[in-house]
Amino acid sequence: MKKLVVFVLFLLITMPANASEKVTVEIPSFQTYINDTLFDNKNEKYPMIVYKDVTYFPLTNGLCQEIGLAVNWDNAKGLYIANYITGLAMNESVPWQNKNKYYSAEIAEYPIIINGKKIANKQEEYPLLNFRNITYFPLTWHYINNEFAWRSSFSTDAGLKIYTYNDNSIMYLQELNDEYAILEKYESIYETEEKENGEIVSTFKGSKYHTYELNFAENQLKYLGENATTKIKNEIAGNDISDKFVIKDHQLFYKEKAIMEFSEVELSRGYIINANSFNFGKEEFLDVTIYFNLDVPAPYTDKKYYVFKLGDEITNIAEWDSARELQYVYKTEAGYYLCSNYRYLGGRWSANSGAILLIDNNGNVIDFTKKYSQYGSLRAIGMHDDKLYVLATWHPNNETATHEGEVNLINDGYFYLDAKGELHKIADFIYGEAFISPKGDLYCIRNTDEIINLTTGEKVE
Repeated sequence: MKKLVVFVLFLLITMPANASEKVTVEIPSFQTYINDTLFDNKNEKYPMIVYKDVTYFPLTNGLCQEIGLAVNWDNAKGLYIANYITGLAMNESVPWQNKNKYYSAEIAEYPIIINGKKIANKQEEYPLLNFRNITYFPLTWHYINNEFAWRSSFSTDAGLKIYTYNDNSIMYLQELNDEYAILEKYESIYETEEKENGEIVSTFKGSKYHTYELNFAENQLKYLGENATTKIKNEIAGNDISDKFVIKDHQLFYKEKAIMEFSEVELSRGYIINANSFNFGKEEFLDVTIYFNLDVPAPYTDKKYYVFKLGDEITNIAEWDSARELQYVYKTEAGYYLCSNYRYLGGRWSANSGAILLIDNNGNVIDFTKKYSQYGSLRAIGMHDDKLYVLATWHPNNETATHEGEVNLINDGYFYLDAKGELHKIADFIYGEAFISPKGDLYCIRNTDEIINLTTGEKVE
């Protein structure tokens, strides 16, 4: 029997009441391992099934998180599925006894969007199925390799093995001009050896970088070889001016001006000052990091981040969250966007939260993180045509580190902020690295090395 690999998606949703086409599925007898954990097919309520010689098996909520899938259901828009960061281990089990070999399932008839692309399920050779009122999702080679970058193997003795961890990095932007973008990708090199007992051992042997050119006009990606390109200066990133700061008599001085005062307790165990300048001629912004209590080693050393605006006077931007580091400053007709790095939230699947402030031309501060509080993270991507492009992601209860959080595929996505500070959606959430071309096209580099122009919906060849 041919053993193509297919996964099942478990959704606690109410299925449409209309009748669907029924099909016969089989409960298989072979073992299945997910990231080296044995899946108990015999005693699970939502077991693997086989349809048309293709293996399907269940993804409970815990399993979705283990293999890095985000899933959402909307009564009007249908089912959304996208790969995301792998995080939590499987921890769910629903006791059951599968006594029969054959059961009845149905072909799903509601709208389905996978990684931002709508599929015609009834026309698919291996469609999504409903089994025991659960949505089962087929992962053929196309899904495993092209959509999710997973690995699989099958043998009569060992059974089915699925590995969802992807050690390879995503390509990232290295250089950008009007005609093309230079992208790089880091590769870890391992040497695999099979021991006498059959155990496979991988040994790390080094790393290398691969360089690519994305031609905008031709919409093509060309491999340039193994070439460590020289990083160009990012015009929106800051310049290191740490040596321009000094603390005297508990006060922080910059250009011989006292701009902040600290207590003796804060400075008693040593301190380090790191600072960057974002210079726009007459306007300048300072990102200042103070490390306190040097008895505690990195990365746990106490630290606070401060942002100052320099004009006729030096102003402390009190609205800035001292737990976030200023990473980029963008000039706009309305003023300046101050964009943070992405603070780690342990409860959300290795995700980070970003914040954006606008200092308008009248000196007023608009905190978009508070204005759009339903989005716990606004991650700046770039500016074009006086619009700031962002990835907005949902963080329910985002200040609680133990909260699991979720990726909301219905609401999350890529947006731009207009001159009035309103969010406009461009595309649904797709996991990857995004950047803006000089002509204003928004690109997303996925972890499968697929590059999508989110503005046009076209895939780069």
